[in-house]
Amino acid sequence: MNHRSMPPSRVTGMGVAALAAALVLAPACRRTPTPPAELTQAADALTAAALDEGLALAGAGGEIVLVDVERTPEMADPFSARALAGVRAALTTRGLLLRAEERLPINPEIERTGEAVRKSDFVELIRRHASAKLLILFVPPPALTAADLAALPNPRPKIMLVSNWQVPQLAKLPKGFIQVAIVPRAEGASTVDFASQFEVIK
Repeated sequence: MNHRSMPPSRVTGMGVAALAAALVLAPACRRTPTPPAELTQAADALTAAALDEGLALAGAGGEIVLVDVERTPEMADPFSARALAGVRAALTTRGLLLRAEERLPINPEIERTGEAVRKSDFVELIRRHASAKLLILFVPPPALTAADLAALPNPRPKIMLVSNWQVPQLAKLPKGFIQVAIVPRAEGASTVDFASQFEVIK
């Protein structure tokens, strides 16, 4: 997989990724706004792309684990919720099996480290589901070193990241750790559609 460094998210016109990020970061004192039609359409397109890539990675009959974080009310993210629900609902129609759905604790150090999940929780997740075919992450993984990777079970699940978050740490992950990442493009486009807002990195 060719990793690329991505800058922090920023609002760019009507960009879907930026809209989604704004919803994620909305203060708890404000009601989460209803996502616009453009955002839900892009989330559905993200779902379709994730299912295509998931089937290619896991194969027919492959066991899938869906992974997110335990979101607090202020972290409510209609975009990710719709994409995750869409993938969950369509797995069986694509010949895939849902092994489990995991929600990891939010990293208490997220503001300092920028990582939504702790390395220890993530490593334990992989060990717990070592025999699964594929982990689909709806939250970016923590930074891992080559030594961390060597300590993981072998064989282990393939990993796909499906996220509307900017993920600068992709460039820091060991080569081959993530097989596919569907993430926002580094520069938001002026049009609101999946192809201009997201890229599939392998």
